Amino acid sequence: MVLGCAVPAYLTHKAVSAAGQQGVSPAASQQLRHWCIYWLLLGFFLCLEWLADMSIFWMPLYYEAKLVLVVAMWHPRTHVAVTLYDSYVLPLLRQNEANIDRFFVESRARVADAVTSQVTAAQGYVQNNAGVIVQSLKSFSEKPPMASGGSASTPTHAKAQ
Repeated sequence: MVLGCAVPAYLTHKAVSAAGQQGVSPAASQQLRHWCIYWLLLGFFLCLEWLADMSIFWMPLYYEAKLVLVVAMWHPRTHVAVTLYDSYVLPLLRQNEANIDRFFVESRARVADAVTSQVTAAQGYVQNNAGVIVQSLKSFSEKPPMASGGSASTPTHAKAQ
């Protein structure tokens, strides 16, 4: 987590701060592009990681390879993130952008419909059962507190023996 998130997060902060102080110089713009690409790829990596963790975790040096990939993606000397993005991710996203956008719009509508239906169902339940709910709450609040020492939980036939 330190090498994959904390260090890159701090270096992203430095790039954003530098861009804000200098305006948008070519160097600051390049740094911002690098960190935006890193975080985009890390997001994809984390989404796909669970599949790999279930299927190829047994391979020798699997966890070490994951660490090397994450560090190589942010390290300034390797340019792995930019190369992966420009060569594979960008063409894939551009090719499927309309489908992805449609998926997000449809998903947002489905979630809104589901939430609305659940809220409506909950309101109907409360309206139909308001008396029972109030009576249950009232009887719960009227129960006397349990006596200390555990005597209230001892059955009467156990005391007689």
